[in-house]
Amino acid sequence: MKAFLIAAFGCAASLGSATILAKWDFNSYPSDGSSTTGVLTPVAGWGYASRVGAVTGSFARGAFDNLSAGFDKMPNVLIDPEDAVNNNSGWNLANFAAQGTGSGTRGAEFLLSTVGYTDIQLSFAMRLSNTASRYWRLDYTLDRSTWLTKEYFDHNYCYLWGAGQSPWYDHFVSFTNVEGVADNPNFGVRILAVFQDEATGVGDALYLPHSPGSAYGTSGTGRFDLVTFEGREAVPEPATLTALALGIGRLAWKRRRR
Repeated sequence: MKAFLIAAFGCAASLGSATILAKWDFNSYPSDGSSTTGVLTPVAGWGYASRVGAVTGSFARGAFDNLSAGFDKMPNVLIDPEDAVNNNSGWNLANFAAQGTGSGTRGAEFLLSTVGYTDIQLSFAMRLSNTASRYWRLDYTLDRSTWLTKEYFDHNYCYLWGAGQSPWYDHFVSFTNVEGVADNPNFGVRILAVFQDEATGVGDALYLPHSPGSAYGTSGTGRFDLVTFEGREAVPEPATLTALALGIGRLAWKRRRR
């Protein structure tokens, strides 16, 4: 009985620790020394990555240090350590919708379960070619059929610091206060290219290119790396902990009577 009590209270003390639920780095394991090969299975946890719409997928160099590459206006923290051994792959999507059509219909999808976890957090790195869409939308689902918009992303480095540059953008999204996301077996997100007017409320119903001076094109690419979902183990309510303690006490009392 003593061993059981120690294990039970040891488990209760560990509740609330952050856990990776699913993580994609798209690298080959074992390493093949190439960034143009990769996999869509998670490197940690469980989940599914797939393409939305008619986009095509390939692999190219993944998240690297912006500062060392000369993009000194945007320090980044989501950097793949495999870059040092040439096994750093990112998931590269192309063949986006024609100009003026299909806003929010093409991009990437990631599905996973959050059962037993709360305070869900998402982080990912993204890199865009000059002719890719500047604006993107993050949708989420609670049932894998209905999709709701969470937020929009404006990738504006080239408009602020000079055309023709392709840094990695860090993204951090919290689902802590979004009802239904925690403890959900059917959670997922989509990251989709969208029109300027949809993302900003102004401008035209057109895709704005990532770099000024370029024209948006369907062959423009959006590249993903280090897509990570984390959560904290759901901590029982005080009443639940009290009931657990009472249950353990009753079990100990019964064993003593025997």
